[in-house]
Amino acid sequence: MKYAIFNEQGFPKAFFSPDIHGERFIEDENGDLVPNPDCKIPEEAIEITDEQWFEFINNQGRRRWNFEKKEVIEYIQPPSLDKLKQQKLRQLKQELQNFIYSHYDQGTQASFTALYQIAKEQNNTNALTQIQRVWNWINSVLNYYYSKKDAIKNADTQNELDNIIWDWSTVGEIEHVELRGVVQLLNQ
Repeated sequence: MKYAIFNEQGFPKAFFSPDIHGERFIEDENGDLVPNPDCKIPEEAIEITDEQWFEFINNQGRRRWNFEKKEVIEYIQPPSLDKLKQQKLRQLKQELQNFIYSHYDQGTQASFTALYQIAKEQNNTNALTQIQRVWNWINSVLNYYYSKKDAIKNADTQNELDNIIWDWSTVGEIEHVELRGVVQLLNQ
């Protein structure tokens, strides 16, 4: 048997052993159990079994005391706010890419960039207008993304972080610009 003092969360602060700190009770000359005046185990210390003591010793920082059930329970440390922010930022970025690519994949975007240079050289305002509509839409999506990214980075609590949500449909749809249509405008 051992004794332990726990903090409010159930983590051990100190252990005591009757072999080292003395028995709480001893027999008097009549054979009655009486408090041991030489015992160094504080009154607030809770009696635990040797097995429970070993569980704490072998799993430091990963076990707590359940005061209601009077047993050792596993403790899994929640992720830090910084780690939660990183997870949410990864999710936001992945959803940004999925949203943009569902409209204009990377290859299409690269083609629009190349065609923009040609349209600029030709001074083809119709083609430039069409390509600019794509870039304006992507820019609005990116502005929305950066506002959510900043909110995530600036969150001071997990609750504040949990309340940051996004809905890509609020960014607004554009009339889809077809790559083929821009190419046809350039070939006129």
